[in-house]
Amino acid sequence: MLITLGVLHDLLSHLGSDDKITREGGPDAVVNLLCGVVTGIASLRERNASEGWGLPFDEVPIEGKIDRRTLQLNVRGYCTALRPRSGSVELSLLIETMNGQPGGANKFSGKDVIAAAAVALRNRVGSLSKDQASVEVLLSALRASCTWRLSRSEWLSQLKSILEA
Repeated sequence: MLITLGVLHDLLSHLGSDDKITREGGPDAVVNLLCGVVTGIASLRERNASEGWGLPFDEVPIEGKIDRRTLQLNVRGYCTALRPRSGSVELSLLIETMNGQPGGANKFSGKDVIAAAAVALRNRVGSLSKDQASVEVLLSALRASCTWRLSRSEWLSQLKSILEA
């Protein structure tokens, strides 16, 4: 929803540096860049669900695994942090899954994209401090923005009409 409604685009434009965002090709290009950062994680989440691996995604913050200058995800480091808790999945299989063909389009975890955005806003597309661009701060801002945007959406207007009929 944060991508489809354009809320992430607006948040990046508001919190980021105009010059840095322009150098990246604009807010839409930055959103695509962030989705690219987490594509491998989306694939891993999908395979984890289908295989029942039980990987503890919520226990391993990805912000510490993304280089704030290049926005490259340290795939090996991320998989290594996930693996000790799972035990039954080989590290090479996790890495292969993350580096393989991506899962379905737009199946990204919003929290993963926000974590990538938090890192990007600290250097690549902004100059915020870690406290100003934490996942928690950004999620709070996005919830408020999504609520406002959704309340004015055509989709909600149509849904209200259907429910009232």
